[in-house]
Amino acid sequence: MISVLNPLPRLSGNKWLLLSAIFCLGFSLTSCELFKKLPDNDKVYKEDQTGLGEIQGPVTTDPVTGETQQIYVLVEDVDTVQWTLSNPDKFPPIQSEATSISDVVFPGGDPGDQVTGPRDGYNVSMVLPFFANQYNSMSANVPANSSWALQFYAGAKMAMEKLENEGARINFNVLDSQGSEQKVQTLINSNGDLQQADLIIGPYRSSNARLLADFAKREQIFMVSPYSANPFVTKENPYYLQLNPSLNAHCESITQHVMQNYRPEQVILVARNRVDEIERFQLFQQERIRLSQGLDTLAFQELIIRDESPELIDLDILPYLNAEGPTVFIVPSYNDPNFIYSFLRKVRTGMIDFTEDVVIYGMPIWKQYENIDYDLYEQLNVHISSATYIDEYNPDIQQFRREFFDLYGQLPSEEAFMGFGTTLYFGRQLQQKGKSFYQQLDTSDADLIHTQYQIRRVFKDPEQFNTSAIERYENNFVHILEFLDYYFQLAD
Repeated sequence: MISVLNPLPRLSGNKWLLLSAIFCLGFSLTSCELFKKLPDNDKVYKEDQTGLGEIQGPVTTDPVTGETQQIYVLVEDVDTVQWTLSNPDKFPPIQSEATSISDVVFPGGDPGDQVTGPRDGYNVSMVLPFFANQYNSMSANVPANSSWALQFYAGAKMAMEKLENEGARINFNVLDSQGSEQKVQTLINSNGDLQQADLIIGPYRSSNARLLADFAKREQIFMVSPYSANPFVTKENPYYLQLNPSLNAHCESITQHVMQNYRPEQVILVARNRVDEIERFQLFQQERIRLSQGLDTLAFQELIIRDESPELIDLDILPYLNAEGPTVFIVPSYNDPNFIYSFLRKVRTGMIDFTEDVVIYGMPIWKQYENIDYDLYEQLNVHISSATYIDEYNPDIQQFRREFFDLYGQLPSEEAFMGFGTTLYFGRQLQQKGKSFYQQLDTSDADLIHTQYQIRRVFKDPEQFNTSAIERYENNFVHILEFLDYYFQLAD
């Protein structure tokens, strides 16, 4: 059977789950507030060296430890990732070749020696920022920052019930990180459920993931990080899976799609005169070389925009438009929607007396921009990379939405799909293959309703992967979406 820490009662008249017992801090929630959406004016994006942006809030007192701490307002969607690139050597390519377990270097020996196969029952700890410490018992409101975590957990709860129906024997312990490094460290030091876990899922912030990853490596517990796309969370850690694809994976997928449909001489890489943006060019050029398989092909052209004016007044786009076929612009920029909007308008203006089409490839966050004229997306054949894709016309998606609404009275967000898919897939892996299931992940590709998993080992020395230590596991599957008929859909 599946058991969840402190089974939760339902609200009268609704099928909502009360999450208070999970936190051991006890509070009641109303059904309409449980998954309340953040208002649009709270969507603040801030570039951050850890890989995910955070906005600092007020200082409060931890009701458990009595110590003061900073509250972090988590406002970013899973795809709202702020990537940084300072050294190409820090981005080793992911090897797709199958490697025997005996050839892999594990710190402390091969963990496969400890677990030989499935057993009767397992413990899974799920660490998410519910921010229960911010709840005011005199108010019916749920902490606004916890809404996405509740959605993830609600989807996970549906997967838990499905696993139970399949005969799995897994105890899910749900823990509140409070978005705090101090709280995560407290859990690591004193929480018996976490210390006895066979699998850890979570958390959100990269700094919290770093603490848990170090703990997982030390205790040889496999950890699935569903949100952080930061490749520097941990080092030489064969117990850590980065489920959210890195910048490297996004750039590789865009390059693969471009090379399948266009000639290199049609392609132009575009960046502002910023070191971090210019450095991204090499990821596309390196993947182009790899895909060319030693053939002498032209490098992608590179356009560095030095015009700092909001309207890019001095930018002349006409010399870059190809008269013999579509012009393909790749714009790996994501932290300034005003620049994106100005560039798209500039391209559209340049096309007025031009007969050939333009195709523009961008980044995942482009689908969240609210100040963009979507006619530009349509006219310029905008494509983006995306870790997830929820097809509203997919019967499985429609069924999940109906079941979620029947249970919770709300429609699922993207986090709910992620919680469901992550929990179901890794719960099955654990139940069917045992605690060392992760040693077979690179041969266990899977189609989920919101994405696909293509999990590969990342090696410290890619050139010597037969004897090199594993840096981490990473899911490197990325969708390419195109804006067609005024919505993003899978590209051909």
